[in-house]
Amino acid sequence: MIPVQSPEAFEAWRHRPGYSWLFKHSRICPDSAAAYEEVAAYEKTHPRDPVGILVVQDAREASLLAEKALGVKHETPQVLLLKDGKVLWQASHDGVRQGAMEMQRLPSL
Repeated sequence: MIPVQSPEAFEAWRHRPGYSWLFKHSRICPDSAAAYEEVAAYEKTHPRDPVGILVVQDAREASLLAEKALGVKHETPQVLLLKDGKVLWQASHDGVRQGAMEMQRLPSL
């Protein structure tokens, strides 16, 4: 996973052309630890798919900007599928699963 830890890094990630994933992670939440394993398993299966990680304890400003810019309520854990800066799909808490990500995966990823 590629760190997205500053507002500038978030903006660069959000404006990537094409599809990408953004995983919002909390180091202190057990649910987030389980979600991390799910996202890591997805990334291992699809190593060419860009997956960014935003650790909320280290990147509060970037996390707040993500909520505002993407129009998606902040939750952790949370995974978002982006295309050209727009959210196509998101899941949080127990919904962050490798299988759910697989179902959203588009052929062009």
